[in-house]
Parts: sequence; C-alpha cells; structure tokens
Amino acid sequence: MKYEFVLGNNAIFLPANVKDYLVKATGEDARVLIALSAYGPSDEFEIANKIGMSSSAVKESLSFWRGTGIIRAQSEEPEKEQESRISAPEPESYSYTGEEIEKIRKDNEELNRIIDQAQVILEKTFSISECNVIVYLYDHLRLESEYIWMLCVYCKNKGHTNLRYVEKTAIGLCDRGIDSTDTLDAFLKEESKINDVEYCVRKLFGFGERALTPTEIKYIKTWSSDYSASRIIIEKAYYEMMEKIPTPSMKYMNSILTNWHRESIDTPEKVEESKKQFKSKKKQKKENENSSFDIDEFFELASKRGKQSEKKGE
Repeated sequence: MKYEFVLGNNAIFLPANVKDYLVKATGEDARVLIALSAYGPSDEFEIANKIGMSSSAVKESLSFWRGTGIIRAQSEEPEKEQESRISAPEPESYSYTGEEIEKIRKDNEELNRIIDQAQVILEKTFSISECNVIVYLYDHLRLESEYIWMLCVYCKNKGHTNLRYVEKTAIGLCDRGIDSTDTLDAFLKEESKINDVEYCVRKLFGFGERALTPTEIKYIKTWSSDYSASRIIIEKAYYEMMEKIPTPSMKYMNSILTNWHRESIDTPEKVEESKKQFKSKKKQKKENENSSFDIDEFFELASKRGKQSEKKGE
C-alpha cells in the first residue's frame, strides 16, 4: 500500500535536496526542518517553544541543516555563505565503502591512530558507517587528529557516544569558524565556564531543567565571559541580593555583579572588604551629620547667650 499527502487548501514546502540527507537526519532534525518550513524564519528559541524541544537540541539540528547548505541564517550574505562552506564543506557526496576505508587506512598511519584512539575514547568498536564519519572529519573537513579526539571527549562528556552526534557537532562548530585545535580548545574552555555559571544559577534560582529565556542566557554569558565571575562570586552576589529584596531577580543581581566588576571585586575577601568599607563610610557620614548638627546648635546657643549678655549690659 502506498501513501500520499492530503494537501487540502494549504501546503508547506521543503527544498528538493532534503531527500539526500534524510538517511543522516534524526527524527529531531526532521521536526526542526518541518517547523522552520511551517512557521517561517525563526530562531532556536521560537522553534523550541513551538515543538517542545530544548533550544540546545534545536540549535544542533539547525547546525546540521546549515552544514548541508539547505538553510542559512538570515544575516548571512551569499558571499559569506560561500566562505563558510570553505571551512565547513557540505557533506553532499561523501560515502566510503568498506573497501575504500580499508584502502585509505592502509596508506595512512595517522588516520589509523585517529580511528583507534576515537574507539578507545568512545569505548566502542566502530562499524563501517562509523568509520565513514571519522574519515569524513579527517579527509573532507580537514580536521586535525587532536581536534577529533577532543571532540569525541567533549561529546562523550555530554552523554553522546553516537558518531552521528559527533559528526553533527563537528559540522556545527566548523560552520562557526571553530575548525582548528586552538579554536576548539578556546571554545571548550569558554563553554565550560558558561556551563559552570549556568549550573550555579539554576541551583540558586531553582530553575531546574527548564529552558532558559534569551535574557537569562544573556546574563549568564555576561557574568561568565565578560565578568569572568567564579561560582563563589555568583553565590555571594545572590545572597547579597536576597539581603536587599524579598524575591530573586537576575536583573538586580546583575547590577551587583556589574558594580563588583567595575570595582575589580572578584574574590570573597574583596567582597567582605568592600562591605566593611561601605559600612565604615556610612557610619562616618552619619557621624559627620551629627557633628554638623552639634556645631550649628553650639553656635546658635552661643549667639543666644551673647544677645542675653548684651541685654544685661544695657
């Protein structure tokens, strides 16, 4: 039995070459592409809300489809798109047979080491199709051996040992210009800092596993990337905030961290010293106000006494 669409009065459209990538696309990839076609130009947050996926999962799928050349970001000009494809070639016609892979491995000791070490990292023996992915990363994307190993470790730490996930991640990173060991290392360090701050914020604010809003993500990236705030400083700012207001507010907490960043307060000791200085200045100000009042009162009384003495003299 064959099946067909019931189009009715409406229909959505997909590029014809989508069919070339369906074998590599996951169910989530398909959902994201259909949503993009149905709802029109959207970012990962809008799509995530519409189809009930996490924004990070949607972003990964969008990176996959961008890597195939089927979609592009609206801000990308055709020339820029062409440049990005130089650093992240389209996986349009790569497919190696078992014999081809064996031939490539036979004459390439480095590729053998990459595959062997990747199997150790991911704790699995690769099938022909999985070896295909490694060969693609090495032969088509021209990624260095250390890059591929670092990428495997990164994906494994995120709970993914599927080579399909490794491939999608590589395409997405290359699409962003992260296509060398140095740029990958910098990216991983930066992401580690952001994840550390995000974990801390989720715990403090009780966000659980819900998707963060664009504003919340912006605050977290600012505190992590721009302010280089450590977890302990984030916690200090939170408790400082809760001493001032009854309900947690990331906007209020951001004002605290912004002030601390401006004054180079980046350790618990500096926070305590700043609080002591603030209390000392406040106390001094109050004493000065009291002192000023006493002096005024003294001169007023002295003036009255002077007038009284003048009257007696008369």
